[in-house]
Amino acid sequence: MLGSYGCSFVVHWRMSHPPSFILLQFLSRSLIFFVLQGCSTLESPRQTQQLKPSQSKSLLEAQLQLIQLRLDDHHPEQAYQMIRPLLEEFPKKVDVLNMAGLIQLSLGNSDQSRQYFLRALKVRQSPSLILNLSSSLMSGKRYRQAESLLRKYYPIFAKYRYLERYWHNRGLALYHQHKKTAAMHLFRKALQENPAFVLTLNQLGDIYASVGKVGKAMAFFKKSMRYCRECLYPVEKAAQLYLQHGHVAKAYATLKRFRETGGADVPIGNQFQRLWTLARTRLQEERRLGARQKM
Repeated sequence: MLGSYGCSFVVHWRMSHPPSFILLQFLSRSLIFFVLQGCSTLESPRQTQQLKPSQSKSLLEAQLQLIQLRLDDHHPEQAYQMIRPLLEEFPKKVDVLNMAGLIQLSLGNSDQSRQYFLRALKVRQSPSLILNLSSSLMSGKRYRQAESLLRKYYPIFAKYRYLERYWHNRGLALYHQHKKTAAMHLFRKALQENPAFVLTLNQLGDIYASVGKVGKAMAFFKKSMRYCRECLYPVEKAAQLYLQHGHVAKAYATLKRFRETGGADVPIGNQFQRLWTLARTRLQEERRLGARQKM
């Protein structure tokens, strides 16, 4: 599921099949213990290996799913503590190495995340791992290496069903090398594959906003909001643009609609609260001024 926080590149957590992807935010919380199917403690990795193969595989998948939930809930430090014993017992397990890479990426440690993804690639070359490694490289501002990696492994993506993710990451690597024309071409290819791909819609909105093409930027942010009602990023960006250009009522309506509908269960950060307070205050001032002028 798409996260509601801002992140520009694609990452996958499951290697066996990639039905979804997660976006990471660099947050840290305190460690907690968790419960698995009514048990008071999680099975240790050594206990897991003593089970039958099918049982061991199912339990490991359940453990990784619980770790993924910690990442989805913005608890990367908890996820880190949970993955460490699995790394000791399964040092060559691709799903475990991939998850460790995602955790390090969410903690802002791009160098260490890259090492885990490289170790996993030595075991298995898959589109998901290549995308994750490219994201790790871009997180460390190694855009040229990320683009070279994606070009090198392009044949592996021939039958990849989520090709928009490949074009997006490659376009992003080019964009950060100031190759804007080539990047825009790849972003358009991503949207040809999937017109509802929110990461690319947001990226194009940012690009057009940065060069003052507000109308085009708003068109992409509006599409992003339509396709992902839980996504906070396009809401904040649209509200910012409205406020910057004097459309206070539209900014307020955009933020209010998010609070009352799709964003009801989404954690609201300081940026949203600042925009909400600013839009509400300005709207009140406009209404008071309008009332005085009518008197």
